[in-house]
Amino acid sequence: MKNLITKKITILVIIFFIFVAFSPIVNAELLESGDPYEELENFSQRAGYDNSFLNTQLDSVVIRIINLALGFLGLFFVVLIIMSGFQWMTAGGNSDMVAKAKQRLLNAIIGLVIVLAAYGIAAFVINQVAGVTQT
Repeated sequence: MKNLITKKITILVIIFFIFVAFSPIVNAELLESGDPYEELENFSQRAGYDNSFLNTQLDSVVIRIINLALGFLGLFFVVLIIMSGFQWMTAGGNSDMVAKAKQRLLNAIIGLVIVLAAYGIAAFVINQVAGVTQT
C-alpha cells in the first residue's frame, strides 16, 4: 500500500515537471510573432500586469525557486496531516492503525514546523541581503 502511494506521487511529480518543462516550447510555437518575449510583454500589458518579471535577476529567480519549493513542501505536509487524520478516523478501534496514524501525524506536524521555520529564515536572510545590496 505504501509502495503504491509512493509510486503514484512519483508519477504525478514527474508528469508535473514534464508539463512545466515543455509548456514554454508548446506556447512559443503558438505565438504569432517570432519573439516570444515580445509577445509575452504585449500580452501582459494588455492584461494590465506589470511585466517587470521579464527583466529578472538571478537573485529573484532563486527567491522564486525557494518559495516554490517551500510551498510544495508545505502543501505535502498539510496533505500528510489530512491523510493521517483520515487514517485515524477510519481505524475502527485498531490500536496498531491508530498508533501509525498518530506517529505519522506527529511527523507531519514536525515537518510542517520545519518548513515554516525554513520559510521564516529564508525570508529574513533574503530581506537582510536585499537591504545590504540596496545601500
